[in-house]
Amino acid sequence: MQGRTPENKFMREQGQTNEHHGTISGGQSKLSFGNYDLIRRIDVGGMGEVYLARQRTTFDREVAIKIIRSDLVHDTTARKRFLREAEVNAYIKHEHILPLFEFGEEQGRLFMVTPYIAGGNLTRRLQTGPLAPSEVHALFTALVKAVGYIHRRGVVHRDLKPSNILLDQDGINGQVYVRLIDFGIATIQGAEASPPLTSAGTEVGTAIYMAPERMSGVAAPSNDIYSLGIILHQMLTGKLPMANQQMSLPQPMEYVIKRCLAPQPSDRFTTAEDLLSSFEYAYQYIKSAPQKPEAPLSIPPSPIAGSPVIPVIPHRMNTPRPTRNTNPQIKSLPRSEEMPPLPMNDPVQRANTFRREDYGAPTVDIDVSQLSTQRKPVSPPSSPAVPLTRPVKRRRNPIPVIITLLIVFILLAMAGIFFLELQPALAANANVNLGPQVQVVKQIFHLKGSNSQSNVDVNTSTIPVKVLNSSKTGTLSGQTSQQCIIPPIIGCQQVVTQDDVDRLSTQLRQSLDKQIQQDLHLQVQIKGGTQVGSIQFTDAPATPTPAVGTQSKTVTVSITNQQGQGAYFSNQDARTVALALLKQQAQQLGKNYSLLNASIQIGQPAYEGTDASGQVLINIAAAGVAQYQFSAAQLNSMQKGLKGLKLVDAIAFVKRQPGVDPASVSIHITNGATVPSTTSNIHMIPVNPTTLPTFTLPQVTPIPTSTTFSNRLVSPLTSVANTAPAQ
Repeated sequence: MQGRTPENKFMREQGQTNEHHGTISGGQSKLSFGNYDLIRRIDVGGMGEVYLARQRTTFDREVAIKIIRSDLVHDTTARKRFLREAEVNAYIKHEHILPLFEFGEEQGRLFMVTPYIAGGNLTRRLQTGPLAPSEVHALFTALVKAVGYIHRRGVVHRDLKPSNILLDQDGINGQVYVRLIDFGIATIQGAEASPPLTSAGTEVGTAIYMAPERMSGVAAPSNDIYSLGIILHQMLTGKLPMANQQMSLPQPMEYVIKRCLAPQPSDRFTTAEDLLSSFEYAYQYIKSAPQKPEAPLSIPPSPIAGSPVIPVIPHRMNTPRPTRNTNPQIKSLPRSEEMPPLPMNDPVQRANTFRREDYGAPTVDIDVSQLSTQRKPVSPPSSPAVPLTRPVKRRRNPIPVIITLLIVFILLAMAGIFFLELQPALAANANVNLGPQVQVVKQIFHLKGSNSQSNVDVNTSTIPVKVLNSSKTGTLSGQTSQQCIIPPIIGCQQVVTQDDVDRLSTQLRQSLDKQIQQDLHLQVQIKGGTQVGSIQFTDAPATPTPAVGTQSKTVTVSITNQQGQGAYFSNQDARTVALALLKQQAQQLGKNYSLLNASIQIGQPAYEGTDASGQVLINIAAAGVAQYQFSAAQLNSMQKGLKGLKLVDAIAFVKRQPGVDPASVSIHITNGATVPSTTSNIHMIPVNPTTLPTFTLPQVTPIPTSTTFSNRLVSPLTSVANTAPAQ
């Protein structure tokens, strides 16, 4: 087996068993696998081989087919893991997750079929360097949404990495879409493999992207949050994060990555939605900050092989002294400590000495030819000698000078004290964590049903009422009555009497009415509705055989087309109106409040009778949690209001803001106890509530329905049943 790859073995096996499938263009043998023609191998993984193939039954559609490796065909654990991947793929459905077309077994080898994505994966994209912020935003947002979707369905991927993120490019507009793949080691929460698919003390995955708790066998959403942090760092910088290495990223984005990579799972983002919220804020911060458009964030790209390397010129004071002149065209000036000492009593020599303060002077061009002329002394013009006399200076009063110096000293001291107090605020960064207020909204809504209504009307809270009909036919036989003729010598005879017919007719009608009632109830259930009022029955005539007065021991009664009619309304129509009314009630809390879709509960609608105009009265309970949404303008306003405040005052200020949950406010200042005086150093970080308030739906009790007969009792809904359209 040495030197033989699984592909070669598979190709040999297929060549022996599939020669009858014909040839492809160019005269080459067509390699078939069940319903698929294999074109070329794309990749080989831990469990299977991935091929580009064409599906014959779908007009040669291009697909990707993953086949379990030939050396693992009889490996029980590998087969169970392959089956687990297909099970998870079939369980989830999301626009950013590659769907599963087919799963099966062919020639003893398990396989699964997915769409073929020609755009490659994120690993290949990262080989060209870091991504632009807008591209990072588009790809990472889609990736986190996909991860959040599987987490909400109890699935943990456990192997998030760039090679498992396909990039599907739209051929029309060029937009790139994320497609998450490879659920080979994913787990479904609450489901445990039997036997376990990993042995004790071992973990399957990619070590670079593996969260620390994975080494202890912990499988939780925190595993994927950790991997997302590493992927985000790669997308922004083109490199993997290194221990004890400072990130050169804007502070909000650095905060997002560091929290994802926290060693303790409890210190990371609780959910993918929390991560996405903080990432969105960090991106908006980067987008609004002045910078070159679409440039990677502060990280120089790695040099590409074959391209010229531009050296970075260090500061002169940090440049080591070369031992020799390596470039004959460049002359090196000697350092001051290497020059021989000059006589300092020579003014010309002293003027030309390179002193310490000269290191701060700018570099200028020097004309060497001018140096000799400048060093020659210039003879003064001949003139008669004039004696030099020192002028007599007038003695000044020193008090104003002392006062002036004292004032300057005081001002300098005050400026120093002010600078010392202000410096921590200017150099510090403040992270302001705040959560939104949440309120439970619940109510019993009173709706109306009308037989003249054809569509749902939210404005009038009215829904349509419809009618159902049913008819039954049946027969019933029984004994006749005995009649005796006087005088007794003639004897007694069995004769059909009217009492015999009435008795059998009553029994038969009760049986037919019960069948009609069951049939109408079943129709209402199938249509997803609620019965309105009572079922109306119309008695059909009973026909005896033989006729009344005929001599016979038995009689048979027949009833043809016993009629029944009932009215109902659609439960979905009632829920649609209740949801719209619940949203309107949530908006009454304020324009920034909106219902959380995951919290909405709508009860079963209940029939409550009819009003004087014949309209049906319906009650339905609905409830949900409304959450305050912080706008960008409000966050910017809070930033401006926090500038320069003491920590205690800043916390109190944030707690007073509209929509802020006071219990969620926390402020961390990196230096000192004063909020920075610049808004760029104040980072507002909205945090979603970790727990939502619980509630119970209000109780709605429907009135019981009954069965009535049109020739004995008339229901108040008779007009509704007679005029509403039959459905």
